[in-house]
Amino acid sequence: MSKELKYGAVNCGATGKELKTYGELTAVNWYSKKQGKVVTKFLNLDNQAPEVKAQTDIISNAISALFDMHAESPQVKAYRASIAEDISEDNAVEKANQEVLEMSNPS
Repeated sequence: MSKELKYGAVNCGATGKELKTYGELTAVNWYSKKQGKVVTKFLNLDNQAPEVKAQTDIISNAISALFDMHAESPQVKAYRASIAEDISEDNAVEKANQEVLEMSNPS
């Protein structure tokens, strides 16, 4: 169950629906120059309302596009390749160890 709002129920600015929990509100993250950090604000908007969801989908798609561009950085590609190589090496070692165990313990 979602936590009840600290100061009581609010009404959605788009639909007028009464919202009683943080889970019903629309959470938005942004960088606050004043605070010098990323902050979360819970908006008095019903996160299930189609008109609100349409706007949050725009934000989500924009962020996804930014991450896609970020992934094209040579440093990100190199980092991901090194992780994949490490995983591949770990899997090869694990497989070799398993084969040794199977040979030493025939069924």
